[in-house]
Amino acid sequence: MRIENSRQLSSFAAEIKEQSNRRSQFDVTVFVDGMPRGSGSLLLQVNHSGAMQFRYMQRFRGKREFIKVGSYTGETKELILAQEQARKYGDLASDLKGECS
Repeated sequence: MRIENSRQLSSFAAEIKEQSNRRSQFDVTVFVDGMPRGSGSLLLQVNHSGAMQFRYMQRFRGKREFIKVGSYTGETKELILAQEQARKYGDLASDLKGECS
């Protein structure tokens, strides 16, 4: 599943809260406009308790590295802030890859 806007995210959050019997966590990719391919991804981690947090994920030396970007409690501004932060991390990752080439 790929989330592209706050309406989809709110709908997804409501669906997850209804399924409170989940016993594991999972990640959902959140679309970030203007983020170049290969510069990382923004994920929404959903815990079995229903708590959600945004994480930026980038591969480094073959391993996935994560940075917590923020929590999601249902407000649209949280999504916007997480997307902005992921874009900044993505720009940094792209710049570093360019220097290493």
